[in-house]
Amino acid sequence: MLSDLAATVHEALVLIGTVYLIFAIVTAAILCIVTFFLARMSVEFIRFHGWREVLCPETGGVALIRIDALHAAVSGALADPELHVSGCSRWPQRQGCGQECVLRNRV
Repeated sequence: MLSDLAATVHEALVLIGTVYLIFAIVTAAILCIVTFFLARMSVEFIRFHGWREVLCPETGGVALIRIDALHAAVSGALADPELHVSGCSRWPQRQGCGQECVLRNRV
């Protein structure tokens, strides 16, 4: 009777240990995936942060633009980042432009 109880307790402990091991492995895998995407997004944010010189296709002159770095980082987590101009030295006079400078110069 006592040996049956010990065997049952042993089986329960093995089951609990197995569940905890599976939980730990799944948690570690999720943390690795999240860390990978956060690192990739950080690299994209740093890459597109700040002002840069481009050739304005509308005027043919040099313009200073600022890319929306947060949008580029989030959209670049799974694919190539989508680039949107958030500031330009030619604005507000030409604010309605098509932002072809981003595509042409591929910042």
